[in-house]
Amino acid sequence: PSDNPLYIGYNDIFDAVVNYSSTTQGGTTITDTQFFDNKLGVQVYIKNNQGNVISGTDLTGTYFSVDNTIYYPDINGYTHIKLTDKKEAESVISFLASKDLQLCSWPEYTYKLCIESIDLERENYDSILKQKLETIRHNYSILDLPKFTENQYKRAVLLYEEAALFARRHDCSVTVLNELFYIYFSYMETGITRFNINIEYAVQVAERMIYYKQICDATPLELAIAYGEYADLYYLKGLDSKALEKYWTALNLVIDEPQDTNRDDAISRFYSMMGSCYRGLKYYDNAIESFNKALEYLDDLSFLDDWAQHRNNRIEGAYSSLADIYEEMGNKEKADYYHDLAGDNDPDHNSDSPF
Repeated sequence: PSDNPLYIGYNDIFDAVVNYSSTTQGGTTITDTQFFDNKLGVQVYIKNNQGNVISGTDLTGTYFSVDNTIYYPDINGYTHIKLTDKKEAESVISFLASKDLQLCSWPEYTYKLCIESIDLERENYDSILKQKLETIRHNYSILDLPKFTENQYKRAVLLYEEAALFARRHDCSVTVLNELFYIYFSYMETGITRFNINIEYAVQVAERMIYYKQICDATPLELAIAYGEYADLYYLKGLDSKALEKYWTALNLVIDEPQDTNRDDAISRFYSMMGSCYRGLKYYDNAIESFNKALEYLDDLSFLDDWAQHRNNRIEGAYSSLADIYEEMGNKEKADYYHDLAGDNDPDHNSDSPF
């Protein structure tokens, strides 16, 4: 921090000009970057007149921006800014303070904005992320999802998104995405069935889920499953044509991938759901073809004992759907045949839905 404080108000722009020099000693290059470098950055925080770092909700609305990128303080009050490599190390930092800080020049109310050089590559980002997640999980545990209000879902999504971006930005090994996507899936399904949110808003959530999958380097299968969940939103609302578009997108992402148990299971599900959509649109030939394709991929899972019950339920569901389609087409013989395969005539039988 400077020995000569710079007083700023709610909104200010100031230059941080830093010297850059390189010298050679004994064949080794020594670089003096002071603040800005591809390895170094700055740590920015605000202290009150008692020397305490301002943190938590007192910083709501406060942010810094460098080169049009906005940085918000962490819960502990510190903002870490990693800058690009600038040999002429001059950058402009824009500052917007929370009105709660009551910044002014009177000594008893003076807040100090501190800028320090920090080796960002040596920061223990995993440790920082674990602390973030501990706080998030305490307030928004995925175990409590069934009891969440709609506002709690929205807040949880935002906090887990922030954690996911932090993990990606700093190459953390701590897993965040599984929890984030579990909340996405839960919110989309619960939002439609319990909160009765409109399809437009549910689609916005789905688009955000796809975006985070893409920027966090999801595998084709992970991305396909996300698109499948996206398609489910339209299916649950009876929008079969729109659902079909997304199921096709999901299918095309994995159809040419190497054969794998999870891939085959996902493909069979996509075909089953496409069959249900085609049936809803009364494109019966397409529906029959889709359910038969689903059965082909389910057959590839037959050698796996752990998948036996799951596979059998899905097969029975496909047979039952085929029976219903043939009934609607007026083909009683084939309808009875598939009803028998599905075990629909068994009073104790309960076949799964396409889901």
